[in-house]
Amino acid sequence: MLMVDNLVKTFNSGRRGRAKKADGAQGGRVLAVNDISFRVKEGELFTLLGPSGCGKTTTLRSVAGLESPDRGSISVGGNVLFADDQRINVPANRRKLGMVFQSYAIWPHMTVYKNVSFPLEVASRKERLPKQEMKERVAQVLEVTQLAHLADRPATNLSGGQQQRLAFARALVGRPALMLLDEPLSNLDAKLRESMRYELKRLQRELGLTSVYVTHDQTEALALSNTVAVMCDGKIVQVGRPREIYERPNCHFVADFIGTSNFVSGTVGESRHGEYRVETQMGPIWVSSSIDLAVDSNVLLSIRPEHVSLSRESQPDETNQLLGKVTNRAFLGDSVDHILDARGLSIRNRSNPKISIEPGAEIYFSVPVDKIVVIPLDS
Repeated sequence: MLMVDNLVKTFNSGRRGRAKKADGAQGGRVLAVNDISFRVKEGELFTLLGPSGCGKTTTLRSVAGLESPDRGSISVGGNVLFADDQRINVPANRRKLGMVFQSYAIWPHMTVYKNVSFPLEVASRKERLPKQEMKERVAQVLEVTQLAHLADRPATNLSGGQQQRLAFARALVGRPALMLLDEPLSNLDAKLRESMRYELKRLQRELGLTSVYVTHDQTEALALSNTVAVMCDGKIVQVGRPREIYERPNCHFVADFIGTSNFVSGTVGESRHGEYRVETQMGPIWVSSSIDLAVDSNVLLSIRPEHVSLSRESQPDETNQLLGKVTNRAFLGDSVDHILDARGLSIRNRSNPKISIEPGAEIYFSVPVDKIVVIPLDS
């Protein structure tokens, strides 16, 4: 459906001061998008995830036609929208893509119905629908977005969640081949944002939409996406299913940015049947790895807090059992976090709320061999 190849976008350094300078850039240009390529399948929700300034919104705006890339190509459904080598750059208003911005940009002087119908009413004479068909399409979109009962209400009298759905309905009414969503939930409070995730997922499935979603919120990306592309400094550093990105990050940045991790440095020792003994400050830890690790090479271990198990008694049969001391704990409602001191290293555990161990208590903790992500540090 969407094909982006070798996309490059630079800006004047005065405009995007936070972006990194391009290698060999001339005249004070800075690199916002650095030669990225990706594919979005039909019916897929593809998320560009990363911190501020990583290039995700610039990429989305390039697809929308709101930015003109320096190099590369963009096509949707086989139609080329941008290609520098062919000198093609289709204007944004002719790309026929739906877009929902961070600011919903609801027209305050119009009703809900008029907000949705307006894009159809201002279409060119050649593309304008008959009045009856226009009414039917608006009614269908309002029904799908659960706004039909509010059709005659002034747009300014809607809640935040309703305004978000109205912006989505307005983008949907033209039946775009591709939806572009630029942090559409970021202006909502935490509880409403969570409920709207399920609304967006419902619409995505019911309508079979193909969408590109931009966010810096890891939870949002994991909950909504079919595929996640993690971006850093203008590049895509990992693409995969949400579970793969979370459980098998391919580098320190991804492991650190997605969720919470304990990072432990170590040196590879002996190996046996695809497992390796890693010597660390808090003691030896056995890990599994799909890649060969050389003896004496340096590695970084990423351990999620929920994979750290606690026990007041020693478990002799446990492979990776270490001794620590609880230094702090925090009740989070659906879980309890414990901070452990393990020979000078701080290790976080996330437990069922029924487990709560007082600070100062000595505790045994362990991590399953297959739940430790190994990141090689030696090139």
